[in-house]
Amino acid sequence: MTERELWARWKEHVGCTIQGRGKRSRNLYNWLGKLGVHKYVAIPVFCSNVKDELEAVERTLIREWAPSLNSEVKKRSTKKRCRAGKKERAKKWKREHDVEEYVEPNVERVATKVSSWKRGKEGEASVRLCDMLRSLIEPSHGKEVKVYGNGGGVWSDKWRVVLRLFGESRVKVGGRTRPLRKCKKLLESGGEIVLRDAVEASPRSLKLKKEIVRMFKNRKRAAKLAQRPMKMLVHFYSAAKLFSQKKSRSRTRKMISDAIKKGHNVNIRRTVVVKVRFDERVKRAKVVRLVRRIEALHERLEVEISQGLSNLDWLGDGMVIERPLPEELMKCVDELKVDQVTDVEEVLALKRELRNLVLALLDRNPGDTLVMCPSVYFRAMRETFIENDGYVVSMTEEAVILSEMEEFRGKKYGGMGKWKAEAELGSAYVLPKHKDTTKFRPICPTYCEPGVMVCKTATKCLNAMLFGLPESGHFNLKSVSGMGGKLERMNRKLGRTCSDVRVMAVSYDIKDMFSKLLHSTIMKSVEWCIWWYKEKGFEGVVVKRRGRETKLCREDEPEGYRRVESRILLDFITSDLRNCYTKAGGYILLQKIGIPMGKSSSPPSACLMCAKAE
Repeated sequence: MTERELWARWKEHVGCTIQGRGKRSRNLYNWLGKLGVHKYVAIPVFCSNVKDELEAVERTLIREWAPSLNSEVKKRSTKKRCRAGKKERAKKWKREHDVEEYVEPNVERVATKVSSWKRGKEGEASVRLCDMLRSLIEPSHGKEVKVYGNGGGVWSDKWRVVLRLFGESRVKVGGRTRPLRKCKKLLESGGEIVLRDAVEASPRSLKLKKEIVRMFKNRKRAAKLAQRPMKMLVHFYSAAKLFSQKKSRSRTRKMISDAIKKGHNVNIRRTVVVKVRFDERVKRAKVVRLVRRIEALHERLEVEISQGLSNLDWLGDGMVIERPLPEELMKCVDELKVDQVTDVEEVLALKRELRNLVLALLDRNPGDTLVMCPSVYFRAMRETFIENDGYVVSMTEEAVILSEMEEFRGKKYGGMGKWKAEAELGSAYVLPKHKDTTKFRPICPTYCEPGVMVCKTATKCLNAMLFGLPESGHFNLKSVSGMGGKLERMNRKLGRTCSDVRVMAVSYDIKDMFSKLLHSTIMKSVEWCIWWYKEKGFEGVVVKRRGRETKLCREDEPEGYRRVESRILLDFITSDLRNCYTKAGGYILLQKIGIPMGKSSSPPSACLMCAKAE
């Protein structure tokens, strides 16, 4: 009788199929016995008053024999798969094509005893060998401890686990000792075994983690880190990844890096930054690999990279910059791919002809250059900036304006970012548009201003508050690619009430949409957002010192973050709007109306204002 026929007759007998384990499975074995199909299982008997011991024996029997021995009948909740697995699909194909499956023959298996151990003849037996050996680490150090076993061959703690943890423990055999990993047959034979020096092995990283935890509790231990060798400190630094919480990992890396900097004058958390001017022939990936090897390029690349590698005292006294081989330098530069090679003399002659004209890149087309009369360009500058109602000509000198911006330090804005010492006001310019060259787009760079780093931190805070608002209350998107999903969700909600209602997206280009806004309107939107979060209990935003991560906070900032309170953020936005200076056409202009041009805080300020209106 095949296994399929047995299951079919069982279905007719009980009227249903077998599902799960427990009582129905035992009824199946009883019914099979009536049919003459017998399976014998020898179950060892182990008596104990400890619940953990009995559960360990049960787990061992379930692992060795069958899941039907499970008395708790616990089933893990698994997620339903959309597609059947490979084995399930093969079984389904065999059932559909009436192919007999392989039936495992009934083999009588003889069970052995579950291995149990006890210390001394009067001790209490235990099937958990690892726990018993762990309790004998101190008593067996320098002494002999007698352990008695029942000679079982079924291990509750798998042998490979015992081998990994206590394989180097010493067992006395005759007049000599040998490691426990070579005594499996001796342990399975049972009887008296003399144990000497039980040692539990653990990875070095776990030991370092325990020592780091002790340093957290005792500052004197952390103060002695600087006296340790560099190799050991590097191992400590790599052990930081074992902590599950980001706060502990950041605290560990900071503690170890400070010790390395103090003891060996090396800053391992600092990176080399090399600024290379864009050129389509330069392979940036290979330049990065070359810089990582602390080398320098020839010609212009050699000068630019050597400037980035000029001050590397923080890497240590033994740091040496090697000169690369010529073939290595040539791999970083591609040949210029052009259809026709123009004579250099023709290029120089054209340059001399265009010497007194204005050469401007077309907006969004950096490969094209527009040649225009200087008077046309000057008229565009006057109409865009000087004669614009949003700008006011300031008679104050640039040095005085920069000195007045020192209030960033006085109002504790220095905690939001570094102050740029060698700073100046940005020089504005215009670019002709690629569709209509008679129209111009204003460009106001602010990368050289003194508070540019502080403004970037404020921008991260504004973005965190903007994207923390409920999505149902506004239409702001992180990118245009999310428009389709947003409309689909809106139409799905509208379809529940009105099936004929649909929302469609239409794109408009509103002229001067943000350049005509009053600064007071911008401040009201920021004040509204801060008030909304204060009602929820949030008092500020924490910004990661190394990275872009930001999150709202109610309590103190975690390790590796800087806290920006709401009142300081509001004060900075107010001061930033009052000091929107730029240089254009030989004048110093102060922007009075509109979103600040060129600042990183401009996009979130505009989106936040729209979110408030919505």
